[in-house]
Amino acid sequence: GFRAEDGQNALLADDAAPFAAAIVRCLRDPDLRRRLGSAGRKTALDHYSCEAMARGYEKLYAEILGHDLSRTGVAPAGVRN
Repeated sequence: GFRAEDGQNALLADDAAPFAAAIVRCLRDPDLRRRLGSAGRKTALDHYSCEAMARGYEKLYAEILGHDLSRTGVAPAGVRN
């Protein structure tokens, strides 16, 4: 699932009224907007960027193959030798 944490990197709502209230809250609170925006961006980069996805696949493939990539000299995704 998506790594959204209410009040930390997103504001979550289950239906229209709380959703509208969250939007109004963000419009009225610039500090909240900045904090949520920064935390949301960090979450996206840490978990959903191409590099993060590649690390996950590398780990999965290594587990399937029974390899320890840290000892093979294979550079992790996004790292140049």
